Amino acid sequence: MTERRDAVVEAVREDLLRRSQVGIAKYGVTLERKDLNLRDWLQHAYEEHLDAANYLKRAILEIDAAPAGPDDNTINRAAVLLKQRVFPQNDVPAAIRQVLEALNTASKEAQHAA
Repeated sequence: MTERRDAVVEAVREDLLRRSQVGIAKYGVTLERKDLNLRDWLQHAYEEHLDAANYLKRAILEIDAAPAGPDDNTINRAAVLLKQRVFPQNDVPAAIRQVLEALNTASKEAQHAA
């Protein structure tokens, strides 16, 4: 039987490997470090999820405040900008900021074109 691969899973796998390398370069340690206890690891994860919730809510508020939802051209332009600017990034908060900036840029470009 031929092994099938899921492109999305492979993309996530690549992101995980990149994030690992960034963490090692930035902090000089791997997740195998022994200086944190289980509570510390859970606190780190909790704080990261709080940050993600804030980024998501900010994006939702921006969409809700827009005069009209993004059209297909705006979404497609945002996708191009994301591919160019975000996916090569390794810093998750920076990537999310860039996602928001890309959506904002695409929306402005669509408004000017109309």
